[in-house]
Amino acid sequence: DLQTLLVCHKSIDGIIDSFGTIGRACGKGAEAERMQRDYRDRLAKIHQGTRHLARPRVLIVLDRIYGSGHLADVYIAGHDDYFDRVIGLAGGQNAYRHGGIRYPVLSAEGILRLDPEVIVDLVPPATLKKVGRQPMLDDWKDVNTVAAVKSHRLLIFAEDYAMVPGPRFIRLVEDLARDFHPEVGRSGS
Repeated sequence: DLQTLLVCHKSIDGIIDSFGTIGRACGKGAEAERMQRDYRDRLAKIHQGTRHLARPRVLIVLDRIYGSGHLADVYIAGHDDYFDRVIGLAGGQNAYRHGGIRYPVLSAEGILRLDPEVIVDLVPPATLKKVGRQPMLDDWKDVNTVAAVKSHRLLIFAEDYAMVPGPRFIRLVEDLARDFHPEVGRSGS
């Protein structure tokens, strides 16, 4: 018989809870509890370092047409349980505050209306290699009056851990916290 174990990685809490579920099933409950504490401590450290800072309006782009010189079919993180929470844990706020749509598609005009202060472009590593960083950045010229574009706070993330909700979410939160709040990283927090 093949045993299966169902865990839920649709939310940050579900991911952390899954450590305990898997650990207990494998006879490693104490190690799993330590891992849960470690993750919660790391999140608390980020919160401590960013809680009194301004929370930039962040747009996370999950997919789009890359390297065309223009923005098209821009899928963003709306009100899903995962990316919305990642933004908050990293010390930002989701720039998309409209309705309950989880993954809306925006036009250049929609992005102009949101005027995010930081844009995080999550890109599959193979796509970055094929298209190149500069052509991806050039696509954003359509919205050159957006705060993130004007201030060069356009982040291209091609890390495999950034795209899929799972145990490595903590790396994404820590990376984004440093990018959202570079002053925290400089002060040694």
